[in-house]
Amino acid sequence: MNKKISIIVPAYNVEKYLRRCLDSLVHQTYPNLEILVIDDGSTDGTRGIIEEYVSRFEGKVFLYAQENAGQAAARNNGISYATGEYIGFVDADDFVSPRMYEYLIGEAEEKGCDLVTCGYYGCDDETGEIQVYQAGCRGEFDQSIFENPEILRLNAPYPWNKLYRKELLENAGFAFPEGIIFEDLAAVFPLFLSAKKVGRVHEKLYYYIKGRKGGTMSTFDQRHMQILDALKIVDEKFMEKGAFEKFKEILLFFHIRHIQARFDEMEKYGDFSFEKEFRERSEALLDTYFPGWKESEAYQDRKKNEEAEEDVVEKEIEETTEEENSSKAKPKKIRKAQVFEETLLEKPVQKGLVLIESYHGNDCIETGYYMAKALSASDTYDVWVVAADAEKQKKFEEKLGQSVSVIDIASPEYIEKLATAEVVMNNQAFPGYYRKRKGQKFVFMDFLPAYYGEGRFASYPAKNMQGIQFSLAQADVILFPEEKKEIFGKCLEAYNMRELCENKGWFVSLKTLRFPVVRKEDKNVFVTAYLPAAKAFPGLKDSKNFLFLSELKRQLLYLDANLRDNERILVHYPRTIRRRLVDEGWKHICFSTGSTTEETDPYEVLAGCDAAVGEAGREMIVLDAFGKPVCHYNAFDCERDWTQGKSESWKKEQWEQKDTLDGVLAWIHEQAEKAEKKNTPAYDEAAWNAGLQNFVSGTSRAKNKRVKRNWIYAPAIRNFQEFQNWISKIQGTEDTAVYVFEKEAVCEGLTDWIREYSPKMNFVVILRSLVVGKKESRKIKWKLTTKEKLRIARDRERYQGR
Repeated sequence: MNKKISIIVPAYNVEKYLRRCLDSLVHQTYPNLEILVIDDGSTDGTRGIIEEYVSRFEGKVFLYAQENAGQAAARNNGISYATGEYIGFVDADDFVSPRMYEYLIGEAEEKGCDLVTCGYYGCDDETGEIQVYQAGCRGEFDQSIFENPEILRLNAPYPWNKLYRKELLENAGFAFPEGIIFEDLAAVFPLFLSAKKVGRVHEKLYYYIKGRKGGTMSTFDQRHMQILDALKIVDEKFMEKGAFEKFKEILLFFHIRHIQARFDEMEKYGDFSFEKEFRERSEALLDTYFPGWKESEAYQDRKKNEEAEEDVVEKEIEETTEEENSSKAKPKKIRKAQVFEETLLEKPVQKGLVLIESYHGNDCIETGYYMAKALSASDTYDVWVVAADAEKQKKFEEKLGQSVSVIDIASPEYIEKLATAEVVMNNQAFPGYYRKRKGQKFVFMDFLPAYYGEGRFASYPAKNMQGIQFSLAQADVILFPEEKKEIFGKCLEAYNMRELCENKGWFVSLKTLRFPVVRKEDKNVFVTAYLPAAKAFPGLKDSKNFLFLSELKRQLLYLDANLRDNERILVHYPRTIRRRLVDEGWKHICFSTGSTTEETDPYEVLAGCDAAVGEAGREMIVLDAFGKPVCHYNAFDCERDWTQGKSESWKKEQWEQKDTLDGVLAWIHEQAEKAEKKNTPAYDEAAWNAGLQNFVSGTSRAKNKRVKRNWIYAPAIRNFQEFQNWISKIQGTEDTAVYVFEKEAVCEGLTDWIREYSPKMNFVVILRSLVVGKKESRKIKWKLTTKEKLRIARDRERYQGR
């Protein structure tokens, strides 16, 4: 099966979304396709992004430009340029699963379908809510609508969750009517009449973005009355084919549904300016094509629903508060950076003071948790842990006990502790105003990016690199598992910091750590840690973690039904997932959050497991280091290939790979059968604490490796064309300079472009801000220096240790 698919993408002023759309298409698992992007006269950066992808993916992505004529004209032009045997449509603000066209063409070829549809996700761009549409009912398909009219009722009129045989479009004389919105409804529904067989794949493969600002359907005006023009076109085409009477009931159902949707929009937007005209035209259309429509079941059902909604009385309680008038002027807000610099000058380093910040204060787990507990057991240290807000502050206090102080990151006291602590620890980044002072030691914890847990070396967007680069550059020690020492440099390369920081690695053997272990199951029960990865797509809001939880539930229901009596799965949620599955009466499934007390870290529960199955995450490496058998469940690797970076072979050579749940089950059965019954190892808390205390006391300040390079500030890079112009001017200087980009002056694709076109380039991404102290102010006043020279000197000090 090597037939070509032509994917048509109409694009108009979608620079915010287009890169995500095209990334999902160029990473399709089906290789033989062409992506035809039709620029409909865009006035923003859309054209530049298309040109970038044409250059980077030569022979796969093609640009066709037209004067602004609307989406229908763009799609029609795309059809005329298409050279594939199959055609698909994707809207530029949406994106697709990387397996979408592999599955659709597979179904079409296997069953001889002219048209194949799939389920899709409706993703609200404003609220972050996600719903499933058009999934299921496969038993109704694999025939024509004449053989089963329900196929028409079960399909939405959108062109984008479908794959069409090009011959079908040609024979039907297919074209989108131009000059109206709702052109998809007018074109797609009649096309079903010409399809000899309509197929469906069950998977949800398309991500439809609803409520996008600037989108046609996110605003409401008189153009929405054009739904009546579209419906009339549908009626006429069904009549031309002599099929109107056969499908009359279904067509009436769609008419009433789409007309009512416009009345609902009037309510939503509070615009009833053309309600009377729309009602009159709607009834005239229905009277013409569906005499007696008010007596139909479709209309009566809709009417009952309206009456039920009107009977609901909503009580609103309004609370009013009066603000006190004050004649006093509000005090001038003091910049945190200014407070930090003044504290550096006025207060010395406090010996024994330790400040620990994990995940910007959102969690107190992993190394940060163990460091806090161990150091607070010694009289030598005064330990403070950072919390993101008052709620987390209370939670951390309960977890850590009275021996550890917890501080709100928004409080002035946090700035003071950050400036005066003898030891600071972080696994993300301190605020941009931070700079390590003389006498202060910086320990960077947990430096093992989650993607690397499966051997995936990601290419991070330039703006996302700034914080980690900032921390790595200032750290004295970078903690890293000794078992994976060989990839330490590779991990630093992901942030372009290998040359500066490779000598800072402090390698800790996880295997030899006397790790606390919590296990509730009998030793005769084989417990497998299940480590699913969060589903994250660039720019997609998922406020309820719907994509992750719905897929996890599907997997667990299958596993729970097929595990043996002596087998259990312990699910460990990714740190970023805040919602949880409700209790389903699981027989073989439990969860790490339900197996721990507030004083227990999830790692202690994982350490008590006998094996691990996972998609991604550093937990896989930790359990591997503990000597547990590990299996990589790679069914969704293709999604992470385009969202997180291509995986490399080193991990696949060490862990078994399974791409189906049946394979995972067989692996668990095999491990359980050959597992030896072991007692939980003893845990010596005093020895554990002493080991961590000795590490901190033995940590010395370290400077970055001296690199003889010029320090050059790069210009703003807003698009691919600017990058190409700039890179051509600096060729040959990659080995002699460190290029400095301002975070707010770079675009999303910069990192990928550098790795592709100038892989030897050394660069850092910085925040350009400078607070001048009293001493420095005097130097500027006396013209001994300038503010710009001070800024450059401070940047070099932070990143090059000078």
